[in-house]
Amino acid sequence: MEFDAVMKRAAISATVDLSLHGIVTDPRRSMKNAVDLFSYLTEDIFGESIISKVRQEAKNPRSCFYRMITSMVQNVDHSILKEIGTNMCFNRAAVLTDQVQEPEAAERKNLWRISPENLCEAVEFIKKEGVYFFVICGLHPLRYQDKIFEACRKNHDCVFYITSEGCDISDSLAQKIIETGNIILSVRINTFADPEKMAEGCGRSFHILKSRKCLFGYIAEIGSPAAKSCCSDGFINCMANYGCLFGWYYISKAGQKIDSCRLAVSKLMNSSLTSRSKPLLLLSPETDRMILKRFVTGGRCYLIDSSQGIRCRYCTQKAR
Repeated sequence: MEFDAVMKRAAISATVDLSLHGIVTDPRRSMKNAVDLFSYLTEDIFGESIISKVRQEAKNPRSCFYRMITSMVQNVDHSILKEIGTNMCFNRAAVLTDQVQEPEAAERKNLWRISPENLCEAVEFIKKEGVYFFVICGLHPLRYQDKIFEACRKNHDCVFYITSEGCDISDSLAQKIIETGNIILSVRINTFADPEKMAEGCGRSFHILKSRKCLFGYIAEIGSPAAKSCCSDGFINCMANYGCLFGWYYISKAGQKIDSCRLAVSKLMNSSLTSRSKPLLLLSPETDRMILKRFVTGGRCYLIDSSQGIRCRYCTQKAR
C-alpha cells in the first residue's frame, strides 16, 4: 500500500474510532459528526438532498436510523465496527479515488467454479479488480468455515458478509467472528416452520451472537402465506430485541402465491423507508441494487455454495 493510501486509511480509522466512542457518551452530537464525515466522503455520490434526509434522521432519537446506529454501537464489539467501517469507507467512498467518475451499468464477470481449498487465491485474484466486499452465500457455506475464516483473516482490508444456518451458530464460531473482525453474519430464518415458532427457533443462535457482540442480522425467504409473517411488525421487533441489526428478504422461486409474497415484501420495503417504527435496516435484492448503484468505486463478489462446488461471480463499476 502506498504512503498516501496508508495515511488516508489511518485517518479514516481514527475518525471512525472517535465516532464510535462519541456515540456512546453523546449520541446526538457524535451522530451529527458521523453524518458530516459521511457527507464529505460521499458528496459526489449521494447529493445534498439525500444527505439532508440522513441528517434529519440522525437528529431524531425516534427514527429508525438513530435507533439502529445507537443499538449497533451499544451491542456490537467496537473492534468489528471499526474494522468494517474503515474498510467500507476506504474501499468504497468516491473521494478516495484519484478520479471520480459517474458509474455506468455494473460490469459483471463470472469465474469458473472454485474449490474451497482455492478460496484464498480466488479472493486475492478478485481484489486485483478492485473488489473488497464479498458475499458468501448459497447452500451451506459454513461447512467450509475453516477455509472461509482463513480467507477473512488473510484479507483484513475486505468485508465478508456470510450467510449461515441456525445450527451453525456456537460459542466457538462467535468467538472466531470476533477475533477475525471483518465479518457480517446473516442467519437464515426457517420460514417453513409454524409462524409462531419462526422467531423462537432462532432465539438460541441470536442469544449467542448478541452475548459475544457480533455484527449480525437475519435472512428470510418469503415463499408462502406462513412465511409472510416475517414481514410483520411483531416479528421485526422480536428480531431487534434478539440483537439483529438488519433483515434481508427475498422471494422464493418455487413458493406458493408468489405474487402475494412479492407484494408483502414490496410493502415492507416501502414502509421501512418512511416508518419510524422499524428498528432495523431492511433490505431486498431491489433496494440493495439501488444502494450498490450509488457507489462509483469498489464492487462486490458473490461466492455461492452449491452441490457442485463454489460458484464465483463478481461485479465492478464500469466508468462511462
